[in-house]
Amino acid sequence: MNNLNDPQDWNIRPERQDDGGGDSRWNYALLMPMLGLAAFRWIWFKQFQKQIEEAKVMIRKELANQNEQIEEAKIKFQNNLAYQKEQLEKERSNIRLECEAVNYQTSVLFHNTLETEKEQEGRALRLLEDVEYRLV
Repeated sequence: MNNLNDPQDWNIRPERQDDGGGDSRWNYALLMPMLGLAAFRWIWFKQFQKQIEEAKVMIRKELANQNEQIEEAKIKFQNNLAYQKEQLEKERSNIRLECEAVNYQTSVLFHNTLETEKEQEGRALRLLEDVEYRLV
């Protein structure tokens, strides 16, 4: 049966230490994977940081571009709004002028009609006086 705590093909056996260095082989055996792991982590972290910085730069560029587009749209909207206000004022002015013209024409027509009615009333009175004179 295999003993997992004492595999047969181990390179390093704690009971064999010929050089008298104590646990140097054990330290070396444990140190190398740890150094490799640390180096891998450091390299991976640096690459990851580069990717993060690239993403930040790209996002900043996109954000600046979107802000420019928003500012352009805002300026365009403000210009369009100013133009529409100007057109509205022109239309209001035209309507006021047309109302004044209609009021003037109406008053002229009213006065003309009033004069015509006075003339007709005067004729009617003269005719009534004439008829009354003839009857008497």
